[in-house]
Amino acid sequence: MPDGGVDYFNQRWFEYTGLTLAETQGWGWQPVLHPDDVQNCLERWNNSVQTGGIYEVEYRFKRGVDGAYRWHLGRALPVRDATGKIIKWFGTCTDIDDRHREAQTADFRARSLALLSSSSLDLEAALQGLADLAVPGLADWCCVHLLRGDGAVVLQAVAHSDAQKVALCGKSIGARPLTPRGVTAWQKCCVRANRKCMQIYPTLYSQPLSRMPSCGQCCGRRVRCRLCACR
Repeated sequence: MPDGGVDYFNQRWFEYTGLTLAETQGWGWQPVLHPDDVQNCLERWNNSVQTGGIYEVEYRFKRGVDGAYRWHLGRALPVRDATGKIIKWFGTCTDIDDRHREAQTADFRARSLALLSSSSLDLEAALQGLADLAVPGLADWCCVHLLRGDGAVVLQAVAHSDAQKVALCGKSIGARPLTPRGVTAWQKCCVRANRKCMQIYPTLYSQPLSRMPSCGQCCGRRVRCRLCACR
Protein backbone atom coordinates (compact mmCIF):
# COMPACT_ATOMS: atom_id res chain seq x y z
CA MET A 1 0.00 0.00 0.00
CA PRO A 2 1.20 3.63 -0.55
CA ASP A 3 1.11 4.30 3.22
CA GLY A 4 3.12 1.17 4.03
CA GLY A 5 0.28 -1.12 5.01
CA VAL A 6 0.83 -4.71 3.84
CA ASP A 7 -1.84 -6.44 1.76
CA TYR A 8 0.08 -9.50 0.50
CA PHE A 9 2.27 -12.19 2.05
CA ASN A 10 3.61 -15.32 0.36
CA GLN A 11 3.08 -18.83 1.69
CA ARG A 12 6.53 -18.95 3.26
CA TRP A 13 5.52 -16.12 5.63
CA PHE A 14 2.53 -18.05 6.94
CA GLU A 15 4.61 -21.20 7.38
CA TYR A 16 7.28 -19.34 9.33
CA THR A 17 5.06 -17.22 11.59
CA GLY A 18 2.11 -19.58 11.98
CA LEU A 19 -0.23 -16.63 11.42
CA THR A 20 -3.17 -16.36 9.05
CA LEU A 21 -3.74 -13.72 6.37
CA ALA A 22 -6.41 -12.06 8.49
CA GLU A 23 -3.99 -11.82 11.43
CA THR A 24 -1.21 -10.20 9.41
CA GLN A 25 -3.04 -7.82 7.08
CA GLY A 26 -2.39 -4.11 7.50
CA TRP A 27 -0.06 -3.71 10.47
CA GLY A 28 -1.04 -6.98 12.13
CA TRP A 29 2.41 -8.44 11.49
CA GLN A 30 4.10 -6.25 14.11
CA PRO A 31 3.70 -8.69 17.08
CA VAL A 32 6.04 -11.07 15.22
CA LEU A 33 8.79 -8.44 15.34
CA HIS A 34 11.23 -8.52 18.27
CA PRO A 35 10.29 -5.77 20.77
CA ASP A 36 13.82 -4.34 20.69
CA ASP A 37 13.64 -3.88 16.91
CA VAL A 38 10.24 -2.19 16.64
CA GLN A 39 11.36 1.42 17.04
CA ASN A 40 14.24 1.22 14.57
CA CYS A 41 12.05 -0.64 12.07
CA LEU A 42 9.25 1.92 12.20
CA GLU A 43 11.57 4.93 12.12
CA ARG A 44 13.33 3.66 9.02
CA TRP A 45 10.05 2.71 7.37
CA ASN A 46 8.39 6.06 8.07
CA ASN A 47 11.42 7.84 6.64
CA SER A 48 11.25 5.76 3.45
CA VAL A 49 7.50 6.38 3.05
CA GLN A 50 8.01 10.13 3.47
CA THR A 51 11.05 10.41 1.19
CA GLY A 52 10.39 7.58 -1.28
CA GLY A 53 13.84 6.19 -0.56
CA ILE A 54 14.82 2.51 -0.49
CA TYR A 55 13.95 0.79 2.77
CA GLU A 56 16.50 -1.56 4.30
CA VAL A 57 16.72 -2.85 7.86
CA GLU A 58 17.89 -5.86 9.87
CA TYR A 59 15.41 -7.17 12.42
CA ARG A 60 14.32 -10.33 14.19
CA PHE A 61 11.10 -12.20 13.44
CA LYS A 62 9.58 -14.77 15.81
CA ARG A 63 9.21 -18.25 14.40
CA GLY A 64 5.79 -19.66 15.17
CA VAL A 65 6.76 -23.29 15.73
CA ASP A 66 9.09 -22.65 18.68
CA GLY A 67 9.03 -18.91 19.44
CA ALA A 68 12.68 -18.46 18.44
CA TYR A 69 13.72 -15.13 16.92
CA ARG A 70 15.80 -15.19 13.74
CA TRP A 71 17.50 -12.26 12.05
CA HIS A 72 16.12 -11.13 8.69
CA LEU A 73 17.10 -8.51 6.16
CA GLY A 74 14.09 -6.44 5.14
CA ARG A 75 14.17 -4.45 1.90
CA ALA A 76 11.45 -2.53 0.07
CA LEU A 77 11.31 -0.49 -3.13
CA PRO A 78 8.56 1.96 -4.17
CA VAL A 79 6.44 1.23 -7.26
CA ARG A 80 5.45 4.43 -9.08
CA ASP A 81 2.87 5.30 -11.72
CA ALA A 82 3.55 7.28 -14.91
CA THR A 83 3.52 10.56 -12.99
CA GLY A 84 6.05 9.35 -10.42
CA LYS A 85 3.50 8.93 -7.64
CA ILE A 86 4.08 5.97 -5.33
CA ILE A 87 1.19 3.53 -5.70
CA LYS A 88 2.59 0.66 -3.65
CA TRP A 89 5.73 -0.84 -2.14
CA PHE A 90 7.32 -4.18 -2.99
CA GLY A 91 9.28 -5.72 -0.15
CA THR A 92 11.19 -8.87 0.77
CA CYS A 93 12.48 -10.46 3.98
CA THR A 94 15.55 -12.71 3.78
CA ASP A 95 16.70 -14.97 6.61
CA ILE A 96 20.26 -13.92 7.51
CA ASP A 97 20.37 -15.41 10.99
CA ASP A 98 23.31 -17.75 10.38
CA ARG A 99 25.37 -15.00 8.79
CA HIS A 100 24.44 -12.51 11.49
CA ARG A 101 25.39 -14.85 14.31
CA GLU A 102 28.66 -15.78 12.62
CA ALA A 103 29.53 -12.09 12.47
CA GLN A 104 28.57 -11.67 16.14
CA THR A 105 30.72 -14.64 17.12
CA ALA A 106 33.71 -13.37 15.13
CA ASP A 107 33.39 -9.95 16.75
CA PHE A 108 33.12 -11.53 20.19
CA ARG A 109 36.24 -13.61 19.62
CA ALA A 110 38.25 -10.61 18.44
CA ARG A 111 37.17 -8.43 21.37
CA SER A 112 37.68 -11.27 23.84
CA LEU A 113 41.21 -11.89 22.57
CA ALA A 114 42.03 -8.21 22.88
CA LEU A 115 40.62 -8.15 26.40
CA LEU A 116 42.39 -11.26 27.65
CA SER A 117 45.71 -10.22 26.12
CA SER A 118 45.65 -6.85 27.85
CA SER A 119 48.32 -6.61 30.55
CA SER A 120 46.48 -3.76 32.29
CA LEU A 121 43.71 -5.99 33.70
CA ASP A 122 43.87 -8.47 36.52
CA LEU A 123 42.31 -11.92 36.09
CA GLU A 124 39.04 -11.17 37.85
CA ALA A 125 38.45 -7.97 35.89
CA ALA A 126 39.33 -9.70 32.62
CA LEU A 127 36.89 -12.57 33.18
CA GLN A 128 34.10 -10.22 34.23
CA GLY A 129 34.76 -8.22 31.09
CA LEU A 130 34.54 -11.43 29.09
CA ALA A 131 31.11 -12.20 30.54
CA ASP A 132 29.96 -8.63 29.85
CA LEU A 133 31.00 -8.96 26.20
CA ALA A 134 28.73 -11.98 25.73
CA VAL A 135 25.64 -10.13 26.98
CA PRO A 136 23.31 -9.27 25.35
CA GLY A 137 24.74 -9.87 21.88
CA LEU A 138 25.25 -13.63 22.23
CA ALA A 139 23.16 -14.47 25.28
CA ASP A 140 20.67 -13.16 27.81
CA TRP A 141 23.18 -13.97 30.52
CA CYS A 142 26.60 -15.52 30.87
CA CYS A 143 28.71 -17.05 33.62
CA VAL A 144 32.43 -17.84 33.70
CA HIS A 145 33.87 -20.66 35.81
CA LEU A 146 37.50 -21.41 36.66
CA LEU A 147 38.90 -24.89 37.19
CA ARG A 148 41.30 -24.74 40.13
CA GLY A 149 44.31 -26.96 40.63
CA ASP A 150 42.48 -28.99 43.27
CA GLY A 151 39.74 -29.88 40.77
CA ALA A 152 37.09 -27.52 42.11
CA VAL A 153 35.06 -25.41 39.68
CA VAL A 154 34.63 -21.85 40.95
CA LEU A 155 32.16 -19.26 39.69
CA GLN A 156 34.25 -16.26 38.70
CA ALA A 157 31.98 -13.86 36.80
CA VAL A 158 28.30 -13.32 35.99
CA ALA A 159 26.60 -10.94 33.55
CA HIS A 160 22.91 -10.49 32.81
CA SER A 161 20.99 -8.35 30.31
CA ASP A 162 18.96 -7.08 33.27
CA ALA A 163 21.40 -5.55 35.77
CA GLN A 164 18.93 -6.09 38.60
CA LYS A 165 19.08 -9.86 38.08
CA VAL A 166 22.87 -10.30 38.25
CA ALA A 167 22.86 -11.10 41.98
CA LEU A 168 19.94 -13.55 41.63
CA CYS A 169 21.65 -15.19 38.67
CA GLY A 170 24.87 -15.68 40.64
CA LYS A 171 22.95 -17.05 43.61
CA SER A 172 21.06 -19.54 41.43
CA ILE A 173 24.26 -20.80 39.82
CA GLY A 174 26.05 -21.01 43.17
CA ALA A 175 23.28 -23.20 44.54
CA ARG A 176 24.35 -25.94 42.11
CA PRO A 177 28.15 -26.31 42.34
CA LEU A 178 29.74 -27.73 39.22
CA THR A 179 32.35 -30.40 38.76
CA PRO A 180 34.68 -30.82 35.76
CA ARG A 181 32.44 -33.61 34.45
CA GLY A 182 29.24 -31.68 35.05
CA VAL A 183 30.07 -28.40 33.34
CA THR A 184 28.46 -29.36 30.02
CA ALA A 185 25.15 -30.10 31.75
CA TRP A 186 24.59 -26.35 31.99
CA GLN A 187 25.43 -25.43 28.43
CA LYS A 188 22.08 -26.21 26.81
CA CYS A 189 19.01 -26.94 28.83
CA CYS A 190 15.43 -26.11 29.54
CA VAL A 191 14.24 -25.25 32.99
CA ARG A 192 10.74 -25.73 34.24
CA ALA A 193 10.38 -23.65 37.36
CA ASN A 194 8.12 -21.80 39.71
CA ARG A 195 8.17 -21.20 43.44
CA LYS A 196 7.72 -24.87 44.28
CA CYS A 197 10.10 -26.79 42.05
CA MET A 198 12.84 -26.69 39.42
CA GLN A 199 13.95 -29.35 36.99
CA ILE A 200 16.92 -29.29 34.62
CA TYR A 201 16.72 -30.89 31.17
CA PRO A 202 19.93 -32.01 29.41
CA THR A 203 18.77 -30.85 25.97
CA LEU A 204 16.95 -27.85 24.58
CA TYR A 205 13.47 -28.87 23.49
CA SER A 206 12.43 -27.70 20.04
CA GLN A 207 8.73 -28.25 20.60
CA PRO A 208 6.54 -25.72 22.43
CA LEU A 209 7.10 -25.78 26.19
CA SER A 210 3.44 -26.59 26.74
CA ARG A 211 4.21 -30.08 25.43
CA MET A 212 6.98 -30.70 27.93
CA PRO A 213 6.15 -33.35 30.56
CA SER A 214 4.93 -32.06 33.90
CA CYS A 215 6.59 -33.19 37.12
CA GLY A 216 3.20 -33.23 38.82
CA GLN A 217 4.57 -31.30 41.79
CA CYS A 218 3.82 -27.78 40.68
CA CYS A 219 1.19 -25.70 38.94
CA GLY A 220 2.56 -26.67 35.55
CA ARG A 221 4.03 -23.30 34.60
CA ARG A 222 6.99 -23.69 32.27
CA VAL A 223 9.55 -21.10 31.28
CA ARG A 224 12.50 -21.34 28.92
CA CYS A 225 15.82 -20.48 30.50
CA ARG A 226 18.76 -19.45 28.33
CA LEU A 227 22.09 -20.40 29.83
CA CYS A 228 25.62 -19.48 28.80
CA ALA A 229 25.56 -18.70 25.07
CA CYS A 230 22.48 -20.81 24.40
CA ARG A 231 19.88 -19.07 22.25
